[in-house]
Amino acid sequence: MIKQKLAIFGLFAFIAFVLSFLVFASMTPGYSHTVNAISELGMAGSPYARLWNFIGFGFVGFLVLPFAYSLLVSLRPNPGASTISILVAISGLGWMSLGLFTAAPGFQQSLPTTLHFMVSRVSYFSFLLAAFVFTIKLTRVPYWHSWVLFSLIMGLLGLASFFIPPAILPGALSQRLALVVYFLWLFGMGWAVVRKPLPAYQQNFQAT
Repeated sequence: MIKQKLAIFGLFAFIAFVLSFLVFASMTPGYSHTVNAISELGMAGSPYARLWNFIGFGFVGFLVLPFAYSLLVSLRPNPGASTISILVAISGLGWMSLGLFTAAPGFQQSLPTTLHFMVSRVSYFSFLLAAFVFTIKLTRVPYWHSWVLFSLIMGLLGLASFFIPPAILPGALSQRLALVVYFLWLFGMGWAVVRKPLPAYQQNFQAT
């Protein structure tokens, strides 16, 4: 089913983010994974700001949208299908918007910085809600039951990343943990959708 196979974009989002982040971080002079936030790659003054905002934020966020649609198709008619897919789509749109609403250099207090943090929170907390709604709504659905624990763990880790004291884990590393959790959830759920068997009537249709 072509619509279901769009879930592969969830896998691509994970790969595209990791590769683009590592490449741009390595090309940016003085950039440190333990000190600098990811958003600093797109700030004014960063040597590759425009390119990062287009690829790291814009393109990666765009990949989440077809994945969200594939979730809707694959989860129906189970409860929570529309809610989960809408939340994931909002998360993708929020990630794309980070490239439009770039924070001021040094995260100076300003409207652009406020908007950047706002869409960042919208993007991430939409993902967290999607992970927890999935956990609650699909616990008793046979195929999805095996993915409930994965979604719950990813959601809890993502939430916990906001409460790790800087003395234990620097803020930049906490941010990276949160985003690894986010994109790993996209990868895992994308894989689950791609692997999901087609309904019997669709298998018969394809066989003929």
